[in-house]
Amino acid sequence: MGSLFIALADLLHLLFTLFTYAVIARVLVSWLSVRHDSSLVAYLYKITEPVLAPIRKLIPPVAGLDLSPAAVILLIHFLDRFLVGTLRQLALT
Repeated sequence: MGSLFIALADLLHLLFTLFTYAVIARVLVSWLSVRHDSSLVAYLYKITEPVLAPIRKLIPPVAGLDLSPAAVILLIHFLDRFLVGTLRQLALT
């Protein structure tokens, strides 16, 4: 049973990491003059907007700066530490 928890922890960590990179890529794309109709950029927006939009409603822009990506990255980091750490602890018991 312990190896199942380890595998699940590793999978969750990978998904959290990939999503963090997607959020960072979206931020970089928004700063650069990249066409938003390209398929990669559209995909980045499609997978990140459902998470960023609710956070954006809670944290309005400050001086025109959208802080929702930073909040999402912090939230992902917290979830990664908590959930992955808990699963790894369960694997040891």
